[in-house]
Amino acid sequence: MDFNGDIVLHQLVEKLGLRSQIKQAEDFEELAKVMQNAYFVISTFNNERLIRQSGAFLLSGSINIQLNKSDYGVSRIEKSSCSLNSQFASERIIIPAGSKESLLEELNFYNINQGALFPELEHQMAYIKYSMCKSNVRSASSFEKIDFDAIKAEESKERVEIAESVVKEELVDKAIYDIVSQYISDDAIKQNVLRIITRQTEYIDWANKEATISDLRRKIKRSLSLQSISSDVATQSARNMVSQLVNLYVKK
Repeated sequence: MDFNGDIVLHQLVEKLGLRSQIKQAEDFEELAKVMQNAYFVISTFNNERLIRQSGAFLLSGSINIQLNKSDYGVSRIEKSSCSLNSQFASERIIIPAGSKESLLEELNFYNINQGALFPELEHQMAYIKYSMCKSNVRSASSFEKIDFDAIKAEESKERVEIAESVVKEELVDKAIYDIVSQYISDDAIKQNVLRIITRQTEYIDWANKEATISDLRRKIKRSLSLQSISSDVATQSARNMVSQLVNLYVKK
């Protein structure tokens, strides 16, 4: 049927065999809407490429209707051209050129590739050649120039940090020794208490845990009590020592 402007809606209805269904003005309105819409038409799947690509056709409804308001049936119809962009989402997905290879590899993992989508022999051969070359060629790693100055600077920084850490630990050990010495003069008892403190304070956040602090007080008190020190003195000494130790580690 040639829509060259010489055919009217009545004639179209007649040719389509729809005279019994389209009689009223409302019926012609519905027909006009159908004619001026676009439709995706699924293939009958007799084409191998369309079968592989799950393709469809876009049937454009770009038909002008010169509407005759007094009688819709004599409205003339003719072919026209239009943009089909409005039939698709306005968003655009832009894939960077540098991502092409990685994207193709990911699609290939799901069997979406040149060999699967195009049945023609040249495409099949091209895909086989591409796959063989891909498997035999080892991709080169990115070039990285050694920055010896940066390496030396990092090593120097690490040495300084280690030295500072050693000095800091030595200062802390001396501070702990001084705290214990305030309450204990006997070297044997002092060394025993220092061992208890070392074991109890090996965890970084011990000074923030009340259970650990209480356990430290209890063990120091018991150690002092075993050395014939009175319970009151042992309790007070343990309390004072632990209090000073907590302050020391919190400041640390």
